[in-house]
Amino acid sequence: MRVYLDTCCYNRAVEESEQENMKAESEAVNYILASAQENGDVIIGSDAIHDEINDIHSEARKSAVQEKYSAAGEYVAYDEAVNNRTYYFMFKANVHEKDARHLACAEKGEANVFLTTDYRLIKASFRLKLNFQVMNPVCYADCLRKT
Repeated sequence: MRVYLDTCCYNRAVEESEQENMKAESEAVNYILASAQENGDVIIGSDAIHDEINDIHSEARKSAVQEKYSAAGEYVAYDEAVNNRTYYFMFKANVHEKDARHLACAEKGEANVFLTTDYRLIKASFRLKLNFQVMNPVCYADCLRKT
């Protein structure tokens, strides 16, 4: 499997929250990263993720997120195709630019699944014809546990 986790997933993996849904997402992301390593799945990284991690102000948090992100085995760089698809996603599905960049990078990286904790992005993805599934990490982790 080829898996793209957007930056909110890596952030969620290092959060300690008492909220049940956030706690479940954190556990799911950590499970997915461990499972990918164990099963030989490819975690796809990108310029979009790199840029957002660099924008994290807390050095401790940035370091923790970078450690999780180090699981990425392939990297998608921005290019004209990514930029064109970014704008397409922005205008076709009214997706914010940063989210559209993630979708474009996942597409270029030939992801099978795109994971996000952003429910608005999941809903917006239904308006797009994508070659990959967009879902919450809890749903994906549940699928992994069943196989």
